[in-house]
Amino acid sequence: MRTARMARCGRRIGDASLDARRFSMHRRRMRSAFIVIVLLAGAVVLLASASPAVAADAGPVTAPPPAAPPAAAAPAAAPPKAATSPVFGKPLPSAQLRYNEGEALARAQAWPQAETAYAEATKLNPDFAEAWNGLGHARKMQRRYPEALAAYSQALRVRPDFPQALEYLGETYVAMGKLDDARATLAKLKPLDAALADKLAHAIEGGGPASGW
Repeated sequence: MRTARMARCGRRIGDASLDARRFSMHRRRMRSAFIVIVLLAGAVVLLASASPAVAADAGPVTAPPPAAPPAAAAPAAAPPKAATSPVFGKPLPSAQLRYNEGEALARAQAWPQAETAYAEATKLNPDFAEAWNGLGHARKMQRRYPEALAAYSQALRVRPDFPQALEYLGETYVAMGKLDDARATLAKLKPLDAALADKLAHAIEGGGPASGW
């Protein structure tokens, strides 16, 4: 019986020693876990304190500059203006070129083509009296008398004392049978050019021009 009691005492002592070892191991584990938690907390604090410094070093955040507005389209080129005479009655070179072409075509009796060239010259220079006169003559030679009268009137608007325009105007009146208008035109022509006045007078007396239309 004494032996059994001693055995029980030995087991109790062994159990107590085992429990002590287990408790010691548990304490060591708890201590290690606590150390890990402390280290992690310290790292979090360090990271949190370092973030503002990094942001400060980076400088203030600024918005990107606004995009430049699209460049305005270049204005369209202005259309060329019709040539006009800076001096009364003086044609510009381009109008003069077309007038010269009209004169050459008139000498060749190419009246429709001459009319076109003269008309273009008057568009380039509305104060080109000679071109208006040539235009009237080209129309008269095609027996388009009302249109010829309009062209002669423009020539005389620019140069009221234009002898050749007055002569052609009078001949056109004769061709239209308007002899009174032809005589009134002759009266204006006489003080300006006697030779042309004689030609117009002959046309009035004979009912036609002295030397063809």
